[in-house]
Amino acid sequence: MDWGTFASNAIVTENSNALGEVLGENYDKIREFFQTETDAFICSATMTYFGMDDISDQPKEHCLPEGLKEAGVTKKRQWFHQHIYSMLDTYIMDSVESLKDHGQEEEEVVKCRDPACNRTFKYRKCRTRHEQNTHSLFVEEETTDKCKTKKPEDGIFNYGCLHISLGLLIRDAEDAVKEGDGDRLIRVWKFLTFLYRLNGANKYALAGLRVQASISGLLTPRDAHRFKWNRFAGLQEGPGTRISRDLRLEQHNKIAKEEIRAMGVQNINDKSVEEITKSEGSMEKIIIGTRCDLAIEKGKGHHCNKNRSRVFSNILEQVHHKSKTFKHTVGREYKAFPKLQRNIFCALDKKSTHRWINRHKRQWHRQNRYLYRQV
Repeated sequence: MDWGTFASNAIVTENSNALGEVLGENYDKIREFFQTETDAFICSATMTYFGMDDISDQPKEHCLPEGLKEAGVTKKRQWFHQHIYSMLDTYIMDSVESLKDHGQEEEEVVKCRDPACNRTFKYRKCRTRHEQNTHSLFVEEETTDKCKTKKPEDGIFNYGCLHISLGLLIRDAEDAVKEGDGDRLIRVWKFLTFLYRLNGANKYALAGLRVQASISGLLTPRDAHRFKWNRFAGLQEGPGTRISRDLRLEQHNKIAKEEIRAMGVQNINDKSVEEITKSEGSMEKIIIGTRCDLAIEKGKGHHCNKNRSRVFSNILEQVHHKSKTFKHTVGREYKAFPKLQRNIFCALDKKSTHRWINRHKRQWHRQNRYLYRQV
């Protein structure tokens, strides 16, 4: 059995919901388990980095320097951030290494391999045909595969790094919504756009590309600012209390459906439904005011697993002790994930991605030409 994998951890913790399809609408069913598992992977990676065998153990590597406990907050923060950056480089940054090559579109210029010829070509096939016909030069083409393993790697270690990378990316998006941070959410959308494109979710990838295009040029600066920051709703005061506008809309729809249902089937028609939906906002204020007057506390909508600490301990035991995920050992791999690579975007073709982006840029240019402002 592939100990330490998502399915294995779900079986060990007896979480049957996590064994279903995790994509699409089913993600809400396994969200809490996935977050708990991500915490366990992060904790295991941190313990491995500091050379700890158990949570209560003392660090054997990267120990606290002398005098740091009595030092100021600035020095403590510098030491903490230094090791955080080191762990990011060790476990996460290699997972997105190839994205830096997709930043700019560069035309490839290939030169003739005959020393006496200075001609250049745009395509390799044209160069090969020129070399064969003109110089009678036959050279074997070099095949390069970015995803091909050049040296033996640790597939189990790569799995753990990928799990942390994806888990932190999703957590960053959820935390950006809770904090109402539009800039951070747009940055996360850039990564998600490539992920959707890589996995064949073209509609979601196009939606992510449209988000970037709307902020960069399709909207005016004023509308682009609204588009970035007017994506959240706040019903409570304090940090971390924001929700997405889609969720807020569902809450409005729930109140409207309850009012329509209370009318009775015989009284439901287009006119009555329209009148009720117009009064939905006022009705919500009345309900909230009545609950406050009667001192009726509304239960929290967030449900959590009572055995979450036990689930976390079991997963940590599987990841840190049984599979030893983050103890790098060359040659290991999971049977379900053979030759697993750490780079998430290694299979993303640069030329195809740029063609896809440019095609939609030209389409939006024609469709929104009347919206352009003359500077």
